[in-house]
Amino acid sequence: FSFSGNMNDAAGTHTPVAADVKNLTFTTDRFGFAGLAGNFNGETTLVEIPNGEQYMANNSFTLSVWIKASSAQDGQFVLGLAAWKGFQLELASDWSWVKFATQYAQAGGSDSEDNWFPGTGLTKDNGGWQGWTFHKNVLPYGGGVGTTYFKNKWAHVVCTYEASTKLATMYLNGEKVKQHDFNLWPVNDARRTVSGVKFAGNLTGGGNKLALGFIQGSQNRIIPDGWADPANPFNNHFTGQMDDVRIFKVALTGTEVTTLYTAEKP
Repeated sequence: FSFSGNMNDAAGTHTPVAADVKNLTFTTDRFGFAGLAGNFNGETTLVEIPNGEQYMANNSFTLSVWIKASSAQDGQFVLGLAAWKGFQLELASDWSWVKFATQYAQAGGSDSEDNWFPGTGLTKDNGGWQGWTFHKNVLPYGGGVGTTYFKNKWAHVVCTYEASTKLATMYLNGEKVKQHDFNLWPVNDARRTVSGVKFAGNLTGGGNKLALGFIQGSQNRIIPDGWADPANPFNNHFTGQMDDVRIFKVALTGTEVTTLYTAEKP
């Protein structure tokens, strides 16, 4: 989805109907060209992509997106497919972290797990969670993750899961910043049996639409709570610009992520 004046799916059959593109305008992109990025007003803008469960039909997965988050909004749901029952990208209210939550198939069913990047540098070897194998420290830069990467500036976010290695990885601006290994979860923890990503939301009534600008779509919501209702303009909708949303049925390698970033950076 290139946001080139429309929301057409350039690679498949997921173009949304006009009624599912709500209050989206097109604005200047990261290269300075007018009308080539999506502008989200933080209250009512919502784009709902049909048949989002198909994005999780393979065990491995990659999400790639460019975002520029406005400092006018503290705490933002950037996008979501049935929230964590599919996957969702979120920025902290204090700008201290970014999180990509994903639902995974595991023994006995499925469950969600966060690829959470607070930028403290903690790993399994220095006081962090035992499954964290890599964690970049950004605290010396001041202001934490949000200020370093997202606040009023364009950032390239890539999140992957490679089923063969059970590694979940986050990249920002072409660089690996966080990785965890499900093989290192505690003995007898079901997460050690994770086999791949899995959609566990509502397949009917529009519950399977990928929402750009919020944590879940507006129809047949998997989370009925008021805070997760996109109809409420005060519910931490994404405020800012978005561009070039890409979803792959494989996990891109680190080299491929860097190549993609280099080709697309302003």
